[in-house]
Amino acid sequence: MGAKEYAPSLVERGVPVGTKTTDYKRAFNAQKYDRIETTVPKGKKDEIRAHAVEQGETLNKFINRAIDSQILRDNGNDSVAPVPGGQIQLTAEEKAHIEKRRIVLAQAAH
Repeated sequence: MGAKEYAPSLVERGVPVGTKTTDYKRAFNAQKYDRIETTVPKGKKDEIRAHAVEQGETLNKFINRAIDSQILRDNGNDSVAPVPGGQIQLTAEEKAHIEKRRIVLAQAAH
């Protein structure tokens, strides 16, 4: 058996004792990321997500790559934004989510 990778606790990261993990994650995301909300016609989100899954990406990663690709094209570069390493590396959680979603979409199609 290999050694497990050590992950520092929230307290070791300087987060005050008693801080809920959810509150920490919410504060971290607010500090590190901008949020963009968009609306699409009913059913379109599932269509976009299914396409992202086919590309081996999460919905969020696909949307970000699509935006980057369009910016490149708008600036006169006809290429598309590259997928890092040629293939998006998904976490185990992302793979599990995608597989669950794939099953749901397959069941909905029948």
